[in-house]
Amino acid sequence: MGWSRQIKVSVFFIGFGFLFLTGCASSIEMEAIDPVVENGFPVKIENYDALQRSSVYTYLSAPKRVLITYPGATELLLELEMDAHIIGTVEPYGAAPRAMANAYAKLPLLEAVYIPSQEEIYDMQPDLIIGWAHNFTDNEMGDVQNWHEHKIGTYIVPGTLPNQQPTVENSVYPFMDDMGIIFGIQEKAMLLIAQSKARIQVVKDKLGQMASPKKILILQSHGNGTYSLYGENYLINDLVQKAEAENLVQEQISFVGPERILAYDPDYIIYVSSSMETGKDLTDAEAIHELQNKIELRSLRAIQNRNIINIPFNDANNCNSRAVYVVEKIAHELYPNKFSGN
Repeated sequence: MGWSRQIKVSVFFIGFGFLFLTGCASSIEMEAIDPVVENGFPVKIENYDALQRSSVYTYLSAPKRVLITYPGATELLLELEMDAHIIGTVEPYGAAPRAMANAYAKLPLLEAVYIPSQEEIYDMQPDLIIGWAHNFTDNEMGDVQNWHEHKIGTYIVPGTLPNQQPTVENSVYPFMDDMGIIFGIQEKAMLLIAQSKARIQVVKDKLGQMASPKKILILQSHGNGTYSLYGENYLINDLVQKAEAENLVQEQISFVGPERILAYDPDYIIYVSSSMETGKDLTDAEAIHELQNKIELRSLRAIQNRNIINIPFNDANNCNSRAVYVVEKIAHELYPNKFSGN
């Protein structure tokens, strides 16, 4: 999947439009060329519908009433200081990042338990809706084209698209870039991208290319002896690779019993943990204790050796700056000697 991208208005087209208008005054009422103003609008953004088909929307100005159903987008807008534009969002998947916890707590939360109905959305009068790909299906908020026809922009977070192999390069950075363009804050977004790239480069420089990378499983527990293993269709697979580790699972394995997990012999387990308490993440000690207490998995060498890396669910599944932190944490846990003295 390529970058969602801005489709820039051609300078030639703008100039031609100006000549056309000045030379034929009677056509002004028919002319559909968007006004070009000093702050860089209008802009066209190529994004997607729920089936991953290209969808283009024109923003005449920066959105002022943003509805969000993907907490990773909320966090990114907070990081870009766009909190005043958010009229409704959902709770974070666990704890909000410490640096923005207070700002997140002040945001209005949606009344709907999961996804608001179309009627509720119309009542809120948003000018932009940001969410997961599956949010824009008939069973949830409806197709993107419907909203576009009502002059409401939509944005599917690239890392949530189905049937793809998300990476930081094709999902996280484009997301940051698009938000910068849509809100007219390109400099802030480009600075964030540059900082993220620099942090990942530090990890790469420390690690080099490992001759024998650690072999890992990315494991999530659903309770009652049921587990899932993350494959290359999730962003965390790319984060693991950037930390010089090898995921033993290529394709996602969902809701299986322990016998499927025991078929592997990883050096480390990356445990995608979640807390039963709203707004809380498991600490590393709590996550390790929880996994070691799963009797059916105790024969795994990684569990016996306490080679368990705790990555809370919201760190593993948010396509924003959390991704950079995950790369850093996994790399430090797998290869501590490479970072000694830091």
